[in-house]
Amino acid sequence: MRPLLRLRHFIRPRLWSLLIAYLALGAGLFFQLLVPRILQHAIDDGLMVGDHAVLTRSALYLVLASIGLAISYHFRVYLFQAFSERVAFDIRQQLYARLQRLPAEFYDAHQTGQLMARATEDINNIRVLIFSGFRTIVLFFGMLIASSILMFRIDALLAIVAMSTMPFLLVASVKYESGVRPLFVSIQRQFGAMTTSLQENIAGARLVRAYAQEGRASTHFAEEVQTLRDLNIVASRYWAIANAALFFSAGAGSVILIWLGGHRALSGHLSVGSMVAFSTYLALFADPVRWLGMVANRFARASASSTRIFEVLDTVPSIADRPEAKPVIVGDGEVRFEGVTLVYPGRSIPALDAIDLVAGAGERIAIVGKTGSGKSSLLGLLTRQHDPTGGRITIDGQEIRDVTLASLRAAVGTVTQEPFLFSMTIGENIAFGRPDASHAEIEASARAARIHDFIATLPAGYDTEVGERGVTLSGGQKQRVAIARTLLRNPRILVLDDATSAVDPETEVEVRAALANLMLSRTTFVIAQRLESVRDADRIVVLDESRIVDQGTHDELTERDGLYRRLWEIQSREKRSRGSEADA
Repeated sequence: MRPLLRLRHFIRPRLWSLLIAYLALGAGLFFQLLVPRILQHAIDDGLMVGDHAVLTRSALYLVLASIGLAISYHFRVYLFQAFSERVAFDIRQQLYARLQRLPAEFYDAHQTGQLMARATEDINNIRVLIFSGFRTIVLFFGMLIASSILMFRIDALLAIVAMSTMPFLLVASVKYESGVRPLFVSIQRQFGAMTTSLQENIAGARLVRAYAQEGRASTHFAEEVQTLRDLNIVASRYWAIANAALFFSAGAGSVILIWLGGHRALSGHLSVGSMVAFSTYLALFADPVRWLGMVANRFARASASSTRIFEVLDTVPSIADRPEAKPVIVGDGEVRFEGVTLVYPGRSIPALDAIDLVAGAGERIAIVGKTGSGKSSLLGLLTRQHDPTGGRITIDGQEIRDVTLASLRAAVGTVTQEPFLFSMTIGENIAFGRPDASHAEIEASARAARIHDFIATLPAGYDTEVGERGVTLSGGQKQRVAIARTLLRNPRILVLDDATSAVDPETEVEVRAALANLMLSRTTFVIAQRLESVRDADRIVVLDESRIVDQGTHDELTERDGLYRRLWEIQSREKRSRGSEADA
């Protein structure tokens, strides 16, 4: 129950709504319990003595009770549904907000499908519990207590015998819930695994078809679905056994009523009307008993789901604003890395080791090196995707851990190798960092990014939907939309993470022209695999095995016998070889 008890933090702000819903539930319970008394009165004081007036009044009372029951049922269902939806909304919002604040290593350790399952299926399990489980548990105790009291008032002996199986059913229900809960944890995890498989196969559909691996992908997904199916079947078997016991108990109560109640009616201890009323109360008493399995099922599912959700909500972001953090004030845009070391969690070898680097205002610095040398790690620190293990980074003298994350990331613009576009219009993608930008500002950024002419050829122009991840655009077009997006934000510091490596040489000319506009008067860091693209940089910094091993201009580095010269010679030979093959 501990994970479920923690839900009170989401319920407390809406407690009055819940109380009103319970008032409607109480009104419905009152009308339900009133009906057997009306029947008893109609039979004993009307039917048995031939009093038509009593029968007429009883019929009127039944109509009024039915109307009251219908009205209270309507409000009960609506209010609990609205309450559960609002609580689910709050949980989903908090979960999303926490996911937005968690660092990159959290996503490295958790599959996308598992996180999607927590935001969908797990929250839905909690919503279902709040909608039906919370009202059912109150109805359970209310109906049990009220119907028990009324049955004892009619015939105490008959009530004791009829309810004798109740303690055993309660024990069985508790054992069922405690036994099935670990199974539901496994079900929710497997649902996440199935969602991950589905998400990967949909996102990688083109690759699957390109490699003719449709059969293999289908087999893998089928295995995940089959495992989920088997777990659900096992859970259904538990539920079926529990429900069978509950229905048997309810049937046993009816047998007792017919046998013992009939004898007591024949002997004059019980009137016909009283026996009918007792029978109706016993049915109302049996309903909560039959609900036990359903309630235990929903509590077990919601408890397992709550555990998974609170695992995320309890994860403390390792990168967050300090209490005294202030917005960064960017002047010239000077950036300093002072003795910066980075060791990723769970690793012993540093990704960066004692990095000292100064980027002057408006300077273009290229970061080059072999794969795994720490290039992306270095520039990821600038926007605090990770925090350095040692040393510090400053922007115009301000240590970046002393400024707010929002202002820091607004001051640093990033264009990556594979730009991400959302399933919205081209104009909305460009304005993603500045939703309040005017159309004129969006168009000016697109012109500077060399993408306006292409957009103008589209039937809907800037209102053209780009599809999921920009699927309707080419690599170069997506790259220039990303450049326009960064231009619109007008950051003082730029990070270009291999922004031209994923496009063909002809498109690269357009992209580099757009990047030239982007880099004007800005402090710029450029990660590049193709050294040709950074030969005009003000300074080239060479990384190898997590350390800076050389730096200088292109001409200075090619004159020295170092790593940069060797990489340049290798790429030059490859370029000449491709040229010879093209001529042939």
